Amino acid sequence: MSYIIALSGSHGTGKTTDTFRQATIQKTLHPSKTIAVIPEQASLSLYPINKQGTRSGQLWIFTRQIEQELEYLGKFDIVISDRTAVDSIAYTYVAGFYELAGSMLSLVQNHTKVYRKIIFKRIVDNNFCYEDGARESSDAVFRQAVEDQMLLLYRIIFKDYLSSIMEFR
Repeated sequence: MSYIIALSGSHGTGKTTDTFRQATIQKTLHPSKTIAVIPEQASLSLYPINKQGTRSGQLWIFTRQIEQELEYLGKFDIVISDRTAVDSIAYTYVAGFYELAGSMLSLVQNHTKVYRKIIFKRIVDNNFCYEDGARESSDAVFRQAVEDQMLLLYRIIFKDYLSSIMEFR
């Protein structure tokens, strides 16, 4: 059965680098399995992201993430994802689109069964936030608000088995 190993955390914590590292590790451990990487969807968005995020942009990122996860799960044995659908909900909450975030949360609670492991990259241990044109927000307060919201959402969604699915780095 196919599954996803996802990297999660606020922007600028080294998730993309670790996503490719994780793909290499998985291919080494499982040479006969097909492995694929889902790139971060927010950086592909035509809408503004982070502090300038719009309702339409947040909805696009969320639906695109789930679409990519479902598509890759149908084609590959192990999928390494640079983010989870939960990440986009956290950004949506922090952007102030509470009703939309609530709707996303209702939808994602069943979908999260596809995640075998979530590697959460904390800001305090992983400061790789650089202005790169896509992630314009190096605002420490904003980044921390996103991280705090993500952790709250994971506690809500995974309740009793959070420690068995999430690894902190």
